[in-house]
Amino acid sequence: MVVVLALVSVSFGKGITFTEFFRLQANETNAVDFYKGLNFGLQKDESTPDKCYQRTKILVNDFEAVWNDVAAIANGSQSAKQQLYTDAEKYSADFVSSESVCNWMGFVDALNKVFNGGLTDLIWRYIDNSSKIGSEISTIKSCSNNYFNCGKAVGELVKFLLDWSI
Repeated sequence: MVVVLALVSVSFGKGITFTEFFRLQANETNAVDFYKGLNFGLQKDESTPDKCYQRTKILVNDFEAVWNDVAAIANGSQSAKQQLYTDAEKYSADFVSSESVCNWMGFVDALNKVFNGGLTDLIWRYIDNSSKIGSEISTIKSCSNNYFNCGKAVGELVKFLLDWSI
């Protein structure tokens, strides 16, 4: 995804640095809001959430549990280590079981197409969606203002450029 964003930033003539893109402050609220926005932005049709979106809501809850465990361990909690293992296992299992409705392999296939001769398609999708992409990049550049909208913008970029959605 960073490669896709780099391509977009080069074509706009104003680079998005890693610092600008990854301004997510390491706290639970920002990370969870970003993740929720990403899931929202990746939807085929945001006005009618589908089965995959319902599944990703479960993944958001799982992610939040894992994030809390990591924070607890960072604050010295020894008991959180076992909980992290349990919560990470649940996240992994829920992610794998969501494949049937979310088509995660479609994302991998879309990336493979880009890196194996599909750059022309990527460029055409960029041209077709350039005004929307410009707006999403502006949102990403001010990520610290609203992490949900930033995550949503990243999801929209992936959807526009890779022609893949959940």
